[in-house]
Amino acid sequence: MFKTLLPLLIAISTLSSCTGSRSALTTETLEGKEWVLSAVRQSKVSAAKSYIVFGKERGQVNGNGGCNGFGGIYSTTGNNISIKEIMHTEMACDQLDTENAFFRALESATRYKINNGQLDLYQGRELLITLKARRQ
Repeated sequence: MFKTLLPLLIAISTLSSCTGSRSALTTETLEGKEWVLSAVRQSKVSAAKSYIVFGKERGQVNGNGGCNGFGGIYSTTGNNISIKEIMHTEMACDQLDTENAFFRALESATRYKINNGQLDLYQGRELLITLKARRQ
């Protein structure tokens, strides 16, 4: 019986260690983070107050453009993304140019890539904006 049990225990131990390493390789997700704007069309944005949060429920997004709060809807298929129906408040401030570029980029995005806490949104092959993850 010991001869039969030992190989079984070794197999279970090996499978358990494989499962653990597989979970360490999981890809980053859009949800559960506050993505803070760091660049628009590869031009750095200093002290950006603009951010977006992708909700887990019904594909909702919300955030702040730097001056105004906003909300909308999003959907993904693979690495394709669609962000639509963005509605926002309309307060004036010094950062409206950045905010307007941010909103236009969000609505123009067709593809995304996440790597090491950085979210890049593209329209086709053109990089629109870069955001950095800040955990909530």
